[in-house]
Amino acid sequence: MFRKFMMITVLVSMVSCDDGGGSKSTCETALSKVDSCGMLTDGPYDCRDFTSSAEDRCIADCLIDAPCSELEDAMCNNVQGTNLQTCMNACDTNTGDFTCDSGETIPMDWKCDGEEDCPDGSDEVGCPEPEMFDCGNGEEVFADYQCDGEEDCTNGADEAGCTVYAEFTCP
Repeated sequence: MFRKFMMITVLVSMVSCDDGGGSKSTCETALSKVDSCGMLTDGPYDCRDFTSSAEDRCIADCLIDAPCSELEDAMCNNVQGTNLQTCMNACDTNTGDFTCDSGETIPMDWKCDGEEDCPDGSDEVGCPEPEMFDCGNGEEVFADYQCDGEEDCTNGADEAGCTVYAEFTCP
């Protein structure tokens, strides 16, 4: 259940809305709904990580269809068993687990994520090298960390000059 709350937060705070056309995308529509409920600060919507996968579209549709009171209950008041949670749980398309060479299992989406999650490191064997961002002070962080809203470089270079997007807030 906590995973779904995190998915809501991720969708609201960091979701890619480019639908390739001039129409309003699913992500923008979902964030517009959350915004109309008074749950986003001022700023452009951040849809960079929205993949247009069936799961992301399903989650966005759940947000669009939920009344504001239910969005607030689920996202701010931690009310359990809402229709929104039921809808989002039905969206879960988890592809299963990855079995490490040492026998342990980890979520499949941890494989090739740039971090060794298996004790033996087998989840990163044969994976492409992750792209890195040069902080300019001898330090490097994953390129995906640039402009993600968190300073990962000790000098903050990964967040310098980034757009300030609307952020989730409780009314």
